[in-house]
Amino acid sequence: MQDGGLITKGEALGVLAELGAPTDVVDDIRRRRYGTPRPADQQWIARRAERTLAVLGPAIDQVVAAALGGRRPTLLPPP
Repeated sequence: MQDGGLITKGEALGVLAELGAPTDVVDDIRRRRYGTPRPADQQWIARRAERTLAVLGPAIDQVVAAALGGRRPTLLPPP
């Protein structure tokens, strides 16, 4: 987004790690996409979802706020 260029999904995984995404989640995505995936149990799936949402929720809020010049989106009710 910084220079308007596109990156591959593989490059995006490296960027996620640099931005503080949980290493175990990034490694799991990389393994499932490019390696030999191992079966995931329900406990790991739930943990992966929680960890992913903990990173993506605030990141999405930052992107939206930046796009709106710091204003709150009008389609979301105030907290």
